Amino acid sequence: MLDLTKLKQTLRALVTDEGMEVALAELEKHLPADVPKFNALLQLRARLNEIDSQRIKNVVSNEQATLQYDKLRDDILSFFSGLQESDFSVETAKKANMGSVLYRIPDKMQHQKKSKCIVRVAYLEELLKDKLDTTVDVVIEALKVSKNMEVKIVDEEGDGEYFEITSRSTPEQFLVQDEFTEWTFFVKPLEIGTYPLALIISLIVYEDGKDRKKDIVLERVVNVVTEAVPEEAGDHTLRKAGILFMLTSPPKPGGGKQPPKKKTWIKVAMATILVLLAIWLLWPKNHRFFRAMGIVPGKQHAVILTKP
Repeated sequence: MLDLTKLKQTLRALVTDEGMEVALAELEKHLPADVPKFNALLQLRARLNEIDSQRIKNVVSNEQATLQYDKLRDDILSFFSGLQESDFSVETAKKANMGSVLYRIPDKMQHQKKSKCIVRVAYLEELLKDKLDTTVDVVIEALKVSKNMEVKIVDEEGDGEYFEITSRSTPEQFLVQDEFTEWTFFVKPLEIGTYPLALIISLIVYEDGKDRKKDIVLERVVNVVTEAVPEEAGDHTLRKAGILFMLTSPPKPGGGKQPPKKKTWIKVAMATILVLLAIWLLWPKNHRFFRAMGIVPGKQHAVILTKP
């Protein structure tokens, strides 16, 4: 069983007594090649070799080389101090760095019409399907993840000639343990034909004072056509329980045309007034008034005027 405390003491003593190269070689004997810390170890050795090469070739002065050696020595000692038992376990490393990606990029798009594309990353696959219809154009794959991730969709062959790609999401985002992280893109095909889109998922790891990226590239081939693409193949609005959520603002009060109900009410009111007027005109007690005006009520087909 590995005694990590004793190993750390040995490594620090080797840095002081034998040099950085010997200390790194000693750690390499204990560190499995399949764990992330092994890559960090190789990077430290590469930095040491680069400084040695520059000093031998007189690319840097002795004073400059001494400063670089001192900085590297501090980074190596910090690296040794941060080692944990889980860093030496292949199984632990695999579980800690595994997750899933869901991407929804239609394989058929209409020419000159934007299609909405979604990319989600999470530690747990079941989180990716939340409020999303996963029956259309959805692909879910397992992949390595990191706390900070970056996602891009790129016109792989056309360099902007075949697709116009925009996004409202921040390229670099961070993962939360019990949530998914989402990126949204809008892709408008500019040419008719079949062209590939590259989905680039980048793991961002902070090591040796720098952000280092590891890209995972997934390809999606898109058929661009002139005819309208059916909604079920091209619409990527989030759905839940069969309800389509439209991201539009409600109409403002008083704006636009009057609703049909108001027009119907006006017609009814006018008709009522006409009926009441007709009754009033035909009412018997009003006959004297009409005779005085020279009109004989009750005649439907003629109006008789009296002589003066």
